[in-house]
Amino acid sequence: DPSHALKEHIAVNRLAPDDPLFAYRHDETDNIVPLTKNAFLSRLNEIWEAAGMQRITAHCFRIGGTTALLRAGVDPDVVKIAGRWRSDSFLRYWRAVDDIISSH
Repeated sequence: DPSHALKEHIAVNRLAPDDPLFAYRHDETDNIVPLTKNAFLSRLNEIWEAAGMQRITAHCFRIGGTTALLRAGVDPDVVKIAGRWRSDSFLRYWRAVDDIISSH
């Protein structure tokens, strides 16, 4: 349940309403530390490499998010805006093209 996980994250890290949502308490200082993209990806790759899985990049999330929105039937123009795509280049990354096209 994503909402339970979010509530747990906020409670465990004692986040205030004005703290960054994606932040955590430093083990030694107890200060709030914003979770950066690089730290997030580094930790994910540590976990996945230990499990024998391939490393990923932030671009993987961008492609995956684009594909998920398109498969859900979201208009490509909305996906373009949501993904901050400046051109129609995101159209190259469509996965499961037959599923996506049939939903439009």
